[in-house]
Amino acid sequence: MLSQSSSDKGNASEPYSSPVCIANWKAQHAGEPVLWTMEFPIHSDAWITGQIDTELGPYSFLNAIRIKRMHEAHLFPAIVLRIDWHVPAGDLRPNLKKTDTRSYHGGRLEDELAALLGLCLGIRAKAGDQTRHFDLKGDPKGQPSAGGFKTVPQIQFSRQQDRILPWACGTHSLDAAGILSFKQLHSLSYETAAAVIRAARLHQEALWIAEGAPEMAWLLLAAAVETAASRWRSVTTSPLDWLKKRKPGLCERFLRDKREDLLELVADELHVGATAQFLDFLMAFHPGAPSDRPQEGCRHSWKASALKKSLRRIYDGRSKFVHSGIPFPAMMCMCPTRDDTDRTRPRYAEITLGSGFAVAGGAWHWKKEDAPMQLHIFEYIVRGALLEWWKWCLPSVSHLNSASVGELKGIPGIGTKLASNVISYRASHGQYESFDDLRSVAGMGQKTAAAIKTHTTLVKK
Repeated sequence: MLSQSSSDKGNASEPYSSPVCIANWKAQHAGEPVLWTMEFPIHSDAWITGQIDTELGPYSFLNAIRIKRMHEAHLFPAIVLRIDWHVPAGDLRPNLKKTDTRSYHGGRLEDELAALLGLCLGIRAKAGDQTRHFDLKGDPKGQPSAGGFKTVPQIQFSRQQDRILPWACGTHSLDAAGILSFKQLHSLSYETAAAVIRAARLHQEALWIAEGAPEMAWLLLAAAVETAASRWRSVTTSPLDWLKKRKPGLCERFLRDKREDLLELVADELHVGATAQFLDFLMAFHPGAPSDRPQEGCRHSWKASALKKSLRRIYDGRSKFVHSGIPFPAMMCMCPTRDDTDRTRPRYAEITLGSGFAVAGGAWHWKKEDAPMQLHIFEYIVRGALLEWWKWCLPSVSHLNSASVGELKGIPGIGTKLASNVISYRASHGQYESFDDLRSVAGMGQKTAAAIKTHTTLVKK
């Protein structure tokens, strides 16, 4: 029943697999009829506005329009998830004679969609039990469901008003979920979709526990990156290419002795490089600097060299925690200092302030360099990288620095002349290093630049 085709079109002859949300979307795309409809509440501490005005296959996210309370830590069913089920009965029946965990992530269909939504919006989002069931042969208004035994865990906020992840709560618009990546989720292969959902689930779990157990949130965010990076490298770099890049001298020695067969075996065995994989992924996909930043002395440098140095320290911290049980430095697990220079727009320090930090009467102490950035900035980098990688995985997305006129013309709002201008600018000024460079192209407006950013990637495919 498993299919890992890279050209999953959702045709009727293709067997359905998991993740389940992908199988159901492919079934709808293949023309399978709706068999029944389900509704689930999605709990969050965020204040949700707007609606999704675009098609997301068999799925709908409806704003529950709850009344905002003074105590934002209280959870509400902020969104209603509606699912139309299309997969024919029995098509996802497992073969229990063998083990298969290739798409396992510890959740169900509604958990997959809640995690993807949370990643898109940058909010905490947990699906509760089914609350309503619509049978096509029954009451058109549906039947209420008492649900099962699924509980949504509470968020362990401190008594302080400050938050470790201040951007995860507050106001968020559902419109942000209508991105190209979500609209074309069904175009991914089952293997790639499983990696996207696993990474989204890990990101979501990190957000959920960050206020009460920030040291564990660091680990989960690092694991989300490793999940995506592993899949990215598996489809872009063979073990042999990886070894030639990392150990050129060793490869030359094998080739000189005419042991190409042994070289391939060694490459398969050594194809790990966890730190390099982690850094390469984040440096390739990391987002630009946040739009709303604190004053200069509270910012982290967004130069590539500075980011890479900090990310390496973070991965070293992750390794110490996993292998030696030494948690991340205490100041990396605290609420960021609030910059009150503009009280109408709260901003938060991206780095630890001061020359160092000590706790327990000085028994434990760290230099400032031991804490390269605060958790909310690392979460911002991880989320941005995961979203950009998810877009990169879509078959319809082109590489901006190698896209042809024909590929650019396929983007809504881009005609032949503007597509030619994009390529001419690339030829005369060199490769685009940022999507901001598009604003220098003749005839390029803000909306068309945004459309190109949505449908292309700067990371080579």
